[in-house]
Amino acid sequence: MLKQIFLFTFIFVCGGVSTQAQTVAVKKQILNRIIQLGEITREEVKERGGVSKILNIQSVDLNRDGKPEYIVVCDCSLGGTPFVFRKTTKGVKDLFVGEVRSTVTPSKGYTKGWRNLEYEAGNSPGYQSQPLRFNGSRYKK
Repeated sequence: MLKQIFLFTFIFVCGGVSTQAQTVAVKKQILNRIIQLGEITREEVKERGGVSKILNIQSVDLNRDGKPEYIVVCDCSLGGTPFVFRKTTKGVKDLFVGEVRSTVTPSKGYTKGWRNLEYEAGNSPGYQSQPLRFNGSRYKK
């Protein structure tokens, strides 16, 4: 019985560490992709206090495959910029890149097996809300 409790505890604790390590790796991959897109520089990340200060990451299963996609808001140079990323074997793939001072939120309904999103562009007159639908490879307005 004691061996079973120890084994369960070991699996539980190691599983948590693995998930935490994966989360850190995903954050780094997302940050690197945002830097590649030219939205922020490594120097700006350091000046603003690091990754945890500038990235707000929400894990959401958008295509019902049991794996999370990531809705990210980066507090880049001019304000929050929303992104949608998917983890791949090669890193992360951007499924949508929004404009500064905009938001992306999950909405009801699905297109091509992917959950629809609601996009609110903060720079638009009257803050117009637009649906985002998956076209087979990316989210489009």
